[in-house]
Amino acid sequence: MLVGVILAWGAWNRRWAWMVAAALAVAVTDPLVSRVIKPAIGRERPCRAYAIDPCGSGEAMPSAHAANMAALATATASPPLAGMAVLVGVSRVVSGQHWPTDVAAGWALGAVLGAGIGAGVRAGAARIGARRGREG
Repeated sequence: MLVGVILAWGAWNRRWAWMVAAALAVAVTDPLVSRVIKPAIGRERPCRAYAIDPCGSGEAMPSAHAANMAALATATASPPLAGMAVLVGVSRVVSGQHWPTDVAAGWALGAVLGAGIGAGVRAGAARIGARRGREG
């Protein structure tokens, strides 16, 4: 839902490259973390270890919430989203869904992926802008 609100804001303000970076950041990060990295590591969530309800499904390491928000923040180079990424990560630890190291790993992975995606989208937008300038 948060990503939908963020994309709606980008559309309202006609920030097309920003929206592409935001959408790609989550579209790449989420399945990579949830379907590839978490099952490979297989770390148990603290809520299971300490019988805390409710407890999320799947494994703990790395936090997909933290990774997605960090990727979103770095891909868009948005300080407000970086602040939200910190709050989301802290909330995952406080709620017992993740160990602090799960969140730190999610932030690191998301930041690296988001930085690469953001740089690629900005370079592509610059090339498109340069072409349009030459064409007319």
